[in-house]
Amino acid sequence: MGKEYRFIIPGRAYSGANKNATRYKAKINETAAKIITHPLAESDLYLKVDYFHLGRHTVDRDNLLKCVSDGLKGIAYNDDNQIGHAEVFDHNMTSSFTYEGPMPSEIEDWLNKREEFVAVTIRLRHILHLTVFTTKAP
Repeated sequence: MGKEYRFIIPGRAYSGANKNATRYKAKINETAAKIITHPLAESDLYLKVDYFHLGRHTVDRDNLLKCVSDGLKGIAYNDDNQIGHAEVFDHNMTSSFTYEGPMPSEIEDWLNKREEFVAVTIRLRHILHLTVFTTKAP
């Protein structure tokens, strides 16, 4: 798989412990299904979750990762044990933050909207690259 899948989950993020978790997992599943046509078969996948928020509330990163990985099950992969490496980044859009890697245009577009969202990237683990992009507070 040389393919990388990236998509945005608009709106507030929820952790697996939240009463809205089931609905949020369904939203993740529906969003991913628009991009990913069949589950990936590879067993060494990389999952990146970027949580962009306005600082009014925060979500525990481990619980957010669990919610996202559960929401992707059956669409991006058959079992979350296929994920060999996962990272979650918390970005408060009301202050300076660092984004690791080249910033995709869809993230830039959502940052300009000044609305909360989660950006998800999934690909084979060995297809990694690193670039650092730092923003300044508005």
